[in-house]
Amino acid sequence: MAHPAEKYNKIKNMLFAILNKDGRNKAYSFLYSKASDLSDNSWKGLKAELDFYVGYQQKFMLTPSLDYGIKCDFTGMISQGEMCRIDVTTNLDVKKLKDFDPIIQRDSFIYKIALMNPTTGVLEDVFDMNFLPDNQGGKIFNVALFLPMDYNRHDEPRYNPYQRIVSVSSSTGEILSEEKIATDWYLPDIHTKEVELYECYEDYDGEDDLVGIELGSYLSEAAKLLTKETDLNIVACGQTCKKIIDPRTCEEEEFTKIYWQHPAIEGYLDDELWEY
Repeated sequence: MAHPAEKYNKIKNMLFAILNKDGRNKAYSFLYSKASDLSDNSWKGLKAELDFYVGYQQKFMLTPSLDYGIKCDFTGMISQGEMCRIDVTTNLDVKKLKDFDPIIQRDSFIYKIALMNPTTGVLEDVFDMNFLPDNQGGKIFNVALFLPMDYNRHDEPRYNPYQRIVSVSSSTGEILSEEKIATDWYLPDIHTKEVELYECYEDYDGEDDLVGIELGSYLSEAAKLLTKETDLNIVACGQTCKKIIDPRTCEEEEFTKIYWQHPAIEGYLDDELWEY
């Protein structure tokens, strides 16, 4: 019996041969005829690859590639005129840096993850899997640290347009460098957003953590907005908090809590950062 990967690659070869010879309609007809020959996830993934190629082949100068262990579906110039290896997915949550990093280090290729909407066939996001190394075997990640609500001289709350963008060593949790940016659009800080969500769901008594889910979704979108604003790959969001370090004196110490991390960097970054 053929290995699933072998069967997948065989059908993919036939699919793209039909596409190049007979056009997209015949290719999609062939793909739908093979739905029972592949698992649901494999078929959905192959359709995403076809959608990506049909929709963006000329724009990104795409060339199909067989994935023989290099986690690459296409090569092309998907951003800034750089030749990249591109992995196409419909679920960015399953793509982990730990699986890509050994290949990136070995082959020195730029890797991008193309997120396709399985329903519309439209490219929704491009995620960069390339991160600079720190000096201790870890990675350096860009993190958005939200500054708290500001107040005027009458002690009335007002919008704070600033965020700190810091680079963090995954090995030590140390903040290595930072810059302060201002946005022209309203972006509530994490604590303000959290309070709003708790007020919204104060009567909810179900088991799901709706506040956590909504806050994660908000910060995921905020990271995308700030990535576009700064041209930095922002993969986590946090804010300064205080914790009691001596219950007898109620002495407090500030630390930075990471409220959201991109699923791709799971296992790399602690939930607390300390500034040295």
